[in-house]
Amino acid sequence: DWYDTDFRPYNYHPLTTPDMKENPKNYYNVHGSNRRKLILTPDRTPEETARMVKRHREQMDELLSNYGKVDMMCLDQWLGKDNWPDLRETMKFLRKKHPDVMFRARGIGNYGDYYQPEQNYSSGVAANEKGATNMPWMSIKTLGNLYSYDPNAKNYKGPAWVVHNLIETVAKGGSFMVTLGPDEKGNFHPEAKKQLNEVGDWLKVNARGIHGTRPCNTWKKNGWYFIRGGDKKRYFAFTEKWLGGDGNGSATSVTIPHGGTTKNSVVYLLGYEKPLQWKPIQGGGLTVEIPGDLKAPCQYAWGFEITQ
Repeated sequence: DWYDTDFRPYNYHPLTTPDMKENPKNYYNVHGSNRRKLILTPDRTPEETARMVKRHREQMDELLSNYGKVDMMCLDQWLGKDNWPDLRETMKFLRKKHPDVMFRARGIGNYGDYYQPEQNYSSGVAANEKGATNMPWMSIKTLGNLYSYDPNAKNYKGPAWVVHNLIETVAKGGSFMVTLGPDEKGNFHPEAKKQLNEVGDWLKVNARGIHGTRPCNTWKKNGWYFIRGGDKKRYFAFTEKWLGGDGNGSATSVTIPHGGTTKNSVVYLLGYEKPLQWKPIQGGGLTVEIPGDLKAPCQYAWGFEITQ
């Protein structure tokens, strides 16, 4: 709480203390390199700290108790090292009272259920990148330029941007949260609503390749993204370039650079009910025939479902 002196000098509270200035690592360096002018006040007393812990715990309990079913609580910032025993007790209390809530790991470390990297998706188990994790994770990116309300329609990045981030994050084993905030009256920007409705239209066609899926060992190759079905009996191949025709021409062939087929495999284009003709290619992968009368069933990206 940036207005309650009991919460100083944690996070971005405008009041600091001599101890924070002398031992910034104990406060997780939350103020960076003096990026704002801070007001120096006396160090916290044990009584102030106890009040802070009590209020913090009660506020979290209130949020989880008074507003219907809550699935996830996205904790954001860290407190100080000396508060860790109290925060641990807070989490034990909340988990006992609210056992079905998932908590973001930020601020509570291994007491959390999932990680949430901001403005990137480098935590994927399939990404083979530094920082990869076996813990559930969710990438979070802003649709506009702000986590809060962005009044400028030009800042909203578009449905194609959302679809790309969704596919890449899911291919790496995570989930994707598009973030935006309402204005002071609780209304979302019309442009944001328009763009997310278009993403919804895309998901109506492609949800099978997104929901309940898992990462493949090879998650990307030659511009294609690969995602495994949760039943392990199929996988999905997504491309962001439409490789078929306009629905009024001759058939075209599409090369999918991924193996995993058998002689009994069936290939579908998501959004098209009929199975497609295909054949394996030497070295792995397959070619799929797109009928000349088949029009693109959606925009932004197209997914093929391959049963195994």
